[in-house]
Amino acid sequence: MAKKTEKERKLEAALNHVNKTYKSALVLSNADEFEKAEAFSTTFTDIDDSIGCGGLPKGRVVELFGPETSGKTWLALKTVVNALSNGSELCGWLDVEQSFPYDRLIALSKNNSDIMRRLKISKNVCSAEMHLDTMEAMIRSGAMDIVVLDSTAALSPQAELDGSLQDNQMALLARMLSKSLRQILNACASTNATAIFINQVREKVGVMYGNPETTPGGRALKFYSSVRLRMELLNSADAKIIKDDKLIGGRTRVRIVKSRFGPPALEPCIIPIYYSGDPDIMEVAFTFARIGKMKVISKRKNVFKYDELTAESESLLRTAITESNMLPKLCDDCIAKAKEINIPVPVEITQYVANGYKDIASPTSEEVPAEVDENVDEVEEDPEAEDKF
Repeated sequence: MAKKTEKERKLEAALNHVNKTYKSALVLSNADEFEKAEAFSTTFTDIDDSIGCGGLPKGRVVELFGPETSGKTWLALKTVVNALSNGSELCGWLDVEQSFPYDRLIALSKNNSDIMRRLKISKNVCSAEMHLDTMEAMIRSGAMDIVVLDSTAALSPQAELDGSLQDNQMALLARMLSKSLRQILNACASTNATAIFINQVREKVGVMYGNPETTPGGRALKFYSSVRLRMELLNSADAKIIKDDKLIGGRTRVRIVKSRFGPPALEPCIIPIYYSGDPDIMEVAFTFARIGKMKVISKRKNVFKYDELTAESESLLRTAITESNMLPKLCDDCIAKAKEINIPVPVEITQYVANGYKDIASPTSEEVPAEVDENVDEVEEDPEAEDKF
């Protein structure tokens, strides 16, 4: 063991004085002893890689914000279900908006009663103070790995609930969040839990130049969040996910606005969201093949190319892959490329390949009829069989 220098002995004496005064155990660690932050995967490789730590970081505060129907709740719920499926014991959900999507939970968890039992949902109609205190208590208990608050914009302070619409109450929620987030951040760091705040967007009045968009709750959440993701549903014709002439989902643009684990991503990530929860294997494989590191499907100017197929839009290329029966080859190429660059493969693709290139959402009993042995003679029913017994 190296001998301590005079300055190190002075520092140790100062820390002992602080520990004695506050009855604590303050310890200073060397910078080379810090490890890379752990994270909960969002199940989307491009988002996890763009954040810089492999997903939504543990022990930190995360904000998901964007316009309506952009998939914020769906992405948070998918992250929670994935965490519960991979070792997390309990997760919490504060449903401030009173609109928890039970049908999507059933679809994402494959109706797994054990996963649904370990997700604790609070649907109490109460003040913002009680919701934030409940969130801090759930995190500080050490029992929860992820706690989601949906949403920050729906929080109503007690003074606002007791007052009338004519009362002029300036920045009540902003002041409350500024104080509460300091406590929540301390609790997250102590228990290594992740706090996810879902937020909406508003527009500033009278802004002539620049971006008029803002988020409710003041600026505190922006500063205390380690990761901020802005989500927006694409409105183009290619954004709709249609299966059997039925709209089952859409495509969302996810932009990493802030990340303390890497630079903000210059290019947004495009991910599919499903309204019913049933994934379309073509959309999953196509999206996975398009991410930056994969490059199984390339794009040059306005032309998309896969193998020998070319098209002027993504929808036309997906149609060409389907008509050419090249979806199994696309999945095999994705798996091979993912192993080459050492990134995880979406579970939908692995299940599709393991199931013999059959859609995981379609029943296999109708596709694979039971085999009948032609050598066995049919047995005629004896009408007097019941009388014998």
